[in-house]
Amino acid sequence: MREGIGWMHIKDYKIDPALQWEGVVDEERLKNFVPADRGDSAHEAILRDFLTRIPALEHKLKQKGVPGVFLDLEPHLKGGGQFGGFSGVDGFGVALRALINLLDYVDIGYALTDYEAIARQRD
Repeated sequence: MREGIGWMHIKDYKIDPALQWEGVVDEERLKNFVPADRGDSAHEAILRDFLTRIPALEHKLKQKGVPGVFLDLEPHLKGGGQFGGFSGVDGFGVALRALINLLDYVDIGYALTDYEAIARQRD
């Protein structure tokens, strides 16, 4: 993992062993996006490594006025490719719960935006 990381893009994919590599990415065949706790991306191992780096990263980011590291969830559970995808509200909810369960499992704390934060933005 790079020392300068400040955020992580979360997406996972389950490789279909029946598909054969044909030399290019075929967007129409990218149909196996899954929640972060079910794919082949080894998110548990990645997040365990990330956990050891968070204190130094947060220190560095706070010196620059950034409140901390963040995770960007873009699951594409209902389809998509490398340049876009769709999960819908239900798919996003499934993906978020899977990520939260994984963060809890590897003992990474997190803060989700709550209603009060949204209400303050409206005022």
